[in-house]
Amino acid sequence: MSKKNNYFRLASFRKLFPKYTGIKNNGRYIDLDFFQLQHLSYLDQDIRSVLLSMSLDIEHYEKVKIIDKVTTRENEDGYSIVKDYRDSLNEKRQKELTRELSIRESDIYCGTIIRKYGDDMPVWVFLEVIPFGRFIDYCRFCAERWGDKTLLDEHYLLKRIKSIRNATAHGSCLINGFAEKSTSGIELSYEVRRAVSKMGIPKSTWKKRLANDRMNEIATLFFLYYRLVPAGESRSKASGILGSCLCTFEGTEKLYAENSVIVSCMLFIRRLTENFNLS
Repeated sequence: MSKKNNYFRLASFRKLFPKYTGIKNNGRYIDLDFFQLQHLSYLDQDIRSVLLSMSLDIEHYEKVKIIDKVTTRENEDGYSIVKDYRDSLNEKRQKELTRELSIRESDIYCGTIIRKYGDDMPVWVFLEVIPFGRFIDYCRFCAERWGDKTLLDEHYLLKRIKSIRNATAHGSCLINGFAEKSTSGIELSYEVRRAVSKMGIPKSTWKKRLANDRMNEIATLFFLYYRLVPAGESRSKASGILGSCLCTFEGTEKLYAENSVIVSCMLFIRRLTENFNLS
């Protein structure tokens, strides 16, 4: 515990286990073993790692998609579309953009190109130096400029990707919250809901699982990954790691009660990966 983990993080996974009710042992966890917490901690780490990688792939391929649209559309060029985006912002938001770029101007990775182009950036440079939240807003601008409903839908989906990307990048535990009901008030996208409803999973099952905010975001990430990331090395790598995580769990699921939350949630993730060609 003192070398590899801490009690607060490890104990957070106990929420996935049921408690005794009644006079005897009331409030105590049923057959909860320290090894189960340890196992879930490792599983959580593996899943966070692959979801982070997948979210970065989504960002990359969405940027590729936008640059392709800019460079192939008539009467569109890579410089004016950035200038027009700046001009579309109100004074407060223009200052925010200026501050974002000035902060990164001293960055050892992208500072050089920011200083080189200044306020006259083409889109292929602009997308390399802005933070993810700014990129999501730029997707909205492009979608409205082109009347592109698909891109506008992706703009909203990217907001959920940003949430799970931030959580995984900062090492926040993920699966320890699978037993919780939604508190964000954000409903699942109609497109994601429709895709899941066609997977042959009982309606009561997928509605119950997707009532959880974290599972909702995982389903959204899988859906957008399926839409944006083409067959190739990136997809094969993600599919291989996801498949390995799920196979490892399925080899150890005897550690948990057959109807436990963790088993049912991992089986649901397996169904999602199968239907989105990710395992």
